[in-house]
Amino acid sequence: MKRASIKKVIALFAVIACVAAFSTSLYGCAKGNETKVILSESEIVLDFFEERVLTATVEGVEGEVVWESSDLTVAVVENGKVSAKGVGKAVIKAIVGKAQAECAVEVRDSGEIPSVRLSENTLEIETGRAVTVKAEAVYKKNVIAAEFSYHSNDETVAAVTQDGRISAVGAGKTQIIVSATINGVTVYGEISVTVPR
Repeated sequence: MKRASIKKVIALFAVIACVAAFSTSLYGCAKGNETKVILSESEIVLDFFEERVLTATVEGVEGEVVWESSDLTVAVVENGKVSAKGVGKAVIKAIVGKAQAECAVEVRDSGEIPSVRLSENTLEIETGRAVTVKAEAVYKKNVIAAEFSYHSNDETVAAVTQDGRISAVGAGKTQIIVSATINGVTVYGEISVTVPR
């Protein structure tokens, strides 16, 4: 083989080696930048009225986490907060681009029910004045989301708005009934109101 031909072959091998090294380098960078989503829990069990917060850790490129539930009648999710809606099983997904992580959710019904906690259970209000009462739905010592409604048993004594503001109207005694609805179940609290003469 002529010397010129040998040089051409060596040069060709050198080019191939450089291309291979460059490709490997690019592949390594791509692998290093792959997006990976990791959830704080891979499976959870909730009671019918419970909630749980999942945390999503994203590795690789940055991106917004999109949350999804496979069955909204069993569990819903908002910004990682999982709320039980009905007995059954569902899968919560945290998605970033093409990457995702899943958490299996099972909702059970223990038979326990929430209660209504009120900032005031008895009030004495002078005619013409008003007091705002705060209500919370509590389940297993935790405050949970609920829809509240307020009703006065005697509006000639005291009236109430749907944000819990109780106004004294006339002398007498009455009760303000506070209802909280959670997952189709309604529980009640009561405030005794006295308006002096």
